Amino acid sequence: QTKGLGNGMYRVVKCPKCGHRDCFTMWEKGNNWKCFSCDSGGDIFKFLVFAGMAGTEHEALLQLAKEIGYDMQRSEESKKHFEEKNRIREIFTEACKYYRSKITTKAKNYLRNERGRTDDAIKKAWYGYSDGKLTLHLTNLKYTKTDLLKSGLVKDKDGTLIDRFWKGSTIYPHFYNGQCVDFTAKNYNIEKAKRIPIQ
Repeated sequence: QTKGLGNGMYRVVKCPKCGHRDCFTMWEKGNNWKCFSCDSGGDIFKFLVFAGMAGTEHEALLQLAKEIGYDMQRSEESKKHFEEKNRIREIFTEACKYYRSKITTKAKNYLRNERGRTDDAIKKAWYGYSDGKLTLHLTNLKYTKTDLLKSGLVKDKDGTLIDRFWKGSTIYPHFYNGQCVDFTAKNYNIEKAKRIPIQ
Protein backbone atom coordinates (compact mmCIF):
# COMPACT_ATOMS: atom_id res chain seq x y z
CA GLN A 1 0.00 0.00 0.00
CA THR A 2 1.18 3.49 -0.84
CA LYS A 3 -0.01 7.01 -0.17
CA GLY A 4 0.79 10.14 -2.13
CA LEU A 5 2.72 12.95 -0.45
CA GLY A 6 2.57 15.36 -3.38
CA ASN A 7 5.24 16.54 -5.84
CA GLY A 8 5.75 13.01 -7.14
CA MET A 9 6.57 11.55 -3.70
CA TYR A 10 4.93 8.44 -2.29
CA ARG A 11 5.13 6.71 1.10
CA VAL A 12 4.94 2.93 1.28
CA VAL A 13 3.00 2.05 4.41
CA LYS A 14 5.36 -0.78 5.32
CA CYS A 15 8.98 -1.38 4.26
CA PRO A 16 9.16 -4.72 2.39
CA LYS A 17 12.36 -5.67 4.21
CA CYS A 18 12.49 -4.26 7.76
CA GLY A 19 8.71 -4.10 8.18
CA HIS A 20 8.80 -0.65 9.80
CA ARG A 21 5.97 1.71 8.94
CA ASP A 22 6.00 5.19 7.37
CA CYS A 23 9.73 5.16 6.71
CA PHE A 24 9.87 4.03 3.06
CA THR A 25 9.68 6.85 0.50
CA MET A 26 9.61 6.68 -3.32
CA TRP A 27 10.23 9.49 -5.80
CA GLU A 28 8.47 9.34 -9.16
CA LYS A 29 11.17 11.48 -10.76
CA GLY A 30 14.15 9.21 -11.24
CA ASN A 31 12.28 6.15 -9.90
CA ASN A 32 14.33 6.21 -6.71
CA TRP A 33 13.50 5.15 -3.17
CA LYS A 34 14.86 5.22 0.37
CA CYS A 35 14.00 3.46 3.63
CA PHE A 36 14.96 5.79 6.47
CA SER A 37 14.80 2.92 8.93
CA CYS A 38 17.01 0.45 7.01
CA ASP A 39 19.11 3.39 5.77
CA SER A 40 18.97 1.82 2.30
CA GLY A 41 18.01 3.38 -1.00
CA GLY A 42 18.65 3.56 -4.72
CA ASP A 43 16.95 3.02 -8.07
CA ILE A 44 14.44 0.45 -9.27
CA PHE A 45 17.15 -2.13 -9.95
CA LYS A 46 18.56 -1.86 -6.44
CA PHE A 47 15.00 -2.13 -5.07
CA LEU A 48 14.41 -5.49 -6.73
CA VAL A 49 17.62 -6.79 -5.12
CA PHE A 50 16.67 -5.18 -1.79
CA ALA A 51 13.24 -6.85 -1.87
CA GLY A 52 14.71 -10.24 -2.79
CA MET A 53 13.15 -10.23 -6.27
CA ALA A 54 16.52 -10.39 -8.09
CA GLY A 55 20.00 -11.58 -7.20
CA THR A 56 21.94 -8.72 -8.79
CA GLU A 57 21.09 -5.38 -10.35
CA HIS A 58 22.00 -6.77 -13.77
CA GLU A 59 19.48 -9.57 -13.25
CA ALA A 60 16.92 -6.94 -12.24
CA LEU A 61 17.60 -5.02 -15.45
CA LEU A 62 17.11 -8.13 -17.59
CA GLN A 63 13.97 -9.04 -15.65
CA LEU A 64 12.34 -5.65 -16.21
CA ALA A 65 13.37 -5.60 -19.85
CA LYS A 66 11.71 -8.98 -20.35
CA GLU A 67 8.51 -7.87 -18.60
CA ILE A 68 8.04 -4.90 -20.94
CA GLY A 69 9.02 -6.93 -24.00
CA TYR A 70 12.26 -5.09 -24.62
CA ASP A 71 14.83 -7.14 -26.54
CA MET A 72 18.04 -6.38 -24.68
CA GLN A 73 21.30 -7.79 -25.94
CA ARG A 74 22.89 -9.65 -23.06
CA SER A 75 26.50 -9.00 -23.98
CA GLU A 76 29.45 -9.31 -21.63
CA GLU A 77 30.39 -5.74 -22.48
CA SER A 78 27.04 -4.28 -21.39
CA LYS A 79 27.06 -6.38 -18.23
CA LYS A 80 30.59 -5.26 -17.40
CA HIS A 81 29.68 -1.59 -17.88
CA PHE A 82 26.57 -1.89 -15.71
CA GLU A 83 28.43 -3.65 -12.89
CA GLU A 84 31.26 -1.10 -13.04
CA LYS A 85 28.83 1.80 -12.59
CA ASN A 86 27.23 -0.05 -9.71
CA ARG A 87 30.58 -0.52 -7.96
CA ILE A 88 31.31 3.20 -8.24
CA ARG A 89 27.95 3.97 -6.62
CA GLU A 90 28.78 1.49 -3.87
CA ILE A 91 32.15 3.17 -3.29
CA PHE A 92 30.43 6.56 -2.87
CA THR A 93 28.00 5.03 -0.37
CA GLU A 94 30.81 3.40 1.62
CA ALA A 95 32.82 6.64 1.55
CA CYS A 96 29.82 8.60 2.82
CA LYS A 97 29.40 6.18 5.74
CA TYR A 98 33.12 6.25 6.50
CA TYR A 99 33.45 10.03 6.50
CA ARG A 100 30.40 10.35 8.71
CA SER A 101 31.82 7.88 11.25
CA LYS A 102 35.04 9.92 11.51
CA ILE A 103 33.61 13.37 12.17
CA THR A 104 35.46 14.98 15.08
CA THR A 105 34.33 17.21 17.92
CA LYS A 106 36.39 20.03 16.41
CA ALA A 107 34.58 19.67 13.07
CA LYS A 108 31.20 19.59 14.79
CA ASN A 109 32.07 22.70 16.80
CA TYR A 110 33.01 24.50 13.60
CA LEU A 111 29.73 23.52 11.97
CA ARG A 112 27.79 24.66 15.04
CA ASN A 113 29.61 27.89 15.83
CA GLU A 114 30.76 29.11 12.43
CA ARG A 115 28.17 27.66 10.07
CA GLY A 116 25.14 27.73 12.37
CA ARG A 117 24.33 24.04 12.00
CA THR A 118 22.37 22.27 14.72
CA ASP A 119 23.33 18.79 15.92
CA ASP A 120 20.20 17.44 14.23
CA ALA A 121 21.14 19.10 10.93
CA ILE A 122 24.70 17.74 11.13
CA LYS A 123 23.36 14.24 11.63
CA LYS A 124 20.68 14.39 8.93
CA ALA A 125 23.04 15.91 6.34
CA TRP A 126 25.64 13.19 6.97
CA TYR A 127 28.48 15.69 7.35
CA GLY A 128 31.80 13.93 7.82
CA TYR A 129 35.53 14.27 8.25
CA SER A 130 38.55 13.05 6.32
CA ASP A 131 41.22 11.32 8.40
CA GLY A 132 43.24 10.46 5.30
CA LYS A 133 42.50 6.74 5.58
CA LEU A 134 39.55 6.28 3.24
CA THR A 135 41.76 4.53 0.67
CA LEU A 136 42.84 1.94 3.23
CA HIS A 137 39.22 1.42 4.30
CA LEU A 138 37.99 0.89 0.74
CA THR A 139 40.94 -1.39 -0.07
CA ASN A 140 40.06 -3.53 2.95
CA LEU A 141 36.56 -3.83 1.49
CA LYS A 142 38.20 -5.48 -1.56
CA TYR A 143 37.55 -2.74 -4.12
CA THR A 144 40.12 -2.84 -6.91
CA LYS A 145 42.67 -0.18 -7.73
CA THR A 146 40.89 0.44 -11.05
CA ASP A 147 37.52 1.05 -9.38
CA LEU A 148 39.02 3.28 -6.69
CA LEU A 149 40.73 5.48 -9.26
CA LYS A 150 37.61 5.65 -11.43
CA SER A 151 35.58 6.82 -8.43
CA GLY A 152 37.73 9.95 -8.22
CA LEU A 153 37.95 9.65 -4.43
CA VAL A 154 41.41 8.10 -4.65
CA LYS A 155 44.46 9.16 -6.64
CA ASP A 156 47.79 7.63 -7.56
CA LYS A 157 50.82 9.47 -6.23
CA ASP A 158 54.10 7.99 -7.42
CA GLY A 159 52.61 4.49 -7.49
CA THR A 160 50.85 4.76 -4.13
CA LEU A 161 47.10 5.15 -3.74
CA ILE A 162 46.11 8.04 -1.46
CA ASP A 163 42.93 9.91 -0.56
CA ARG A 164 41.84 12.67 -2.94
CA PHE A 165 40.60 14.81 -0.06
CA TRP A 166 43.07 16.37 2.36
CA LYS A 167 43.39 14.96 5.84
CA GLY A 168 41.57 17.32 8.20
CA SER A 169 38.88 18.29 5.68
CA THR A 170 35.22 18.58 6.59
CA ILE A 171 33.19 16.52 4.13
CA TYR A 172 29.83 17.61 2.76
CA PRO A 173 28.00 14.81 0.88
CA HIS A 174 25.30 15.64 -1.66
CA PHE A 175 22.39 13.32 -2.33
CA TYR A 176 19.96 12.78 -5.16
CA ASN A 177 16.92 10.65 -4.34
CA GLY A 178 18.67 8.73 -1.60
CA GLN A 179 21.97 8.13 -3.42
CA CYS A 180 25.18 9.95 -2.53
CA VAL A 181 26.28 11.44 -5.85
CA ASP A 182 28.72 14.17 -4.94
CA PHE A 183 31.15 15.32 -2.23
CA THR A 184 32.49 18.72 -1.33
CA ALA A 185 35.52 18.84 0.96
CA LYS A 186 36.65 21.97 2.75
CA ASN A 187 39.93 22.22 4.62
CA TYR A 188 39.80 25.41 6.67
CA ASN A 189 43.54 25.47 7.22
CA ILE A 190 44.18 25.52 3.47
CA GLU A 191 41.02 27.57 2.72
CA LYS A 192 40.36 25.77 -0.52
CA ALA A 193 37.49 23.49 -1.51
CA LYS A 194 37.43 20.36 -3.65
CA ARG A 195 34.36 18.84 -5.20
CA ILE A 196 34.02 15.36 -6.69
CA PRO A 197 30.83 14.18 -8.46
CA ILE A 198 30.00 10.53 -9.00
CA GLN A 199 31.42 9.30 -12.29
